[in-house]
Amino acid sequence: MAPGANDARPRVLDSAGARYFRARVWAWPDGALWRATMPLVAHTRDQRHRLFLDLVAPRPAETILDVGVTDSPERRANFLECEYPQRENITAVSVEPLRRFQLAFPEIEAVIADGRSLPFADRSFDIVYSNAVLEHVGTRYDQLLFLREICRVASRAVFVATPSRGFPVDSHTLIPFAHWGPPSVRAAIYGPLGRGSWADIHKLNMLWASELEDLAGRATWAPCEVRRQRVAGLTSNLVLVAHLAS
Repeated sequence: MAPGANDARPRVLDSAGARYFRARVWAWPDGALWRATMPLVAHTRDQRHRLFLDLVAPRPAETILDVGVTDSPERRANFLECEYPQRENITAVSVEPLRRFQLAFPEIEAVIADGRSLPFADRSFDIVYSNAVLEHVGTRYDQLLFLREICRVASRAVFVATPSRGFPVDSHTLIPFAHWGPPSVRAAIYGPLGRGSWADIHKLNMLWASELEDLAGRATWAPCEVRRQRVAGLTSNLVLVAHLAS
């Protein structure tokens, strides 16, 4: 039997045109398609930061734990750290080493840890914040563990933002509609386009608003609300706010 005969994974389209498209149009972050989305991404990030300030109203002396920062060379990928004036009150958590992050934000303590099992005592921080991380932690049970942990270590408020599965374009791949299907359908579509890894729920498992509301109700006894951030009238992101204390 020929090597790979039992490999059911879809083959990546490998024509000269497909390679050119992936390299020049679709490659992140320099492809033309991704560059075209940058103004919208910046706008929605600014909206989300204002929503954090409005709904959580952090006080200057309060401590903030940011769970799931990135070591991306794009500094504004960690936009809480870019925009928040009292950076010295932030502690940042990531599963990866944060060398570039620490060079960009030397006043912030960086901790390598898994958000499902945080190395902090109960109520260690006034506010726990997490942006665009919940969809990457794994199964629905993993997501529940993640929410329980961040609620455990927060004393006053929790702010969690995650892309909405209801939006017609998946922001991780820029492929429309496929993310509405089960993993097998996503694999069949993503694979030939060179995005096959995004079909794995351990890498990407987006939520509908009702699913986030259900997880929040199981993660904490505190009052919670799920806000919808919209683009062209459609829900692009979900924002969960839990008020643990006044």
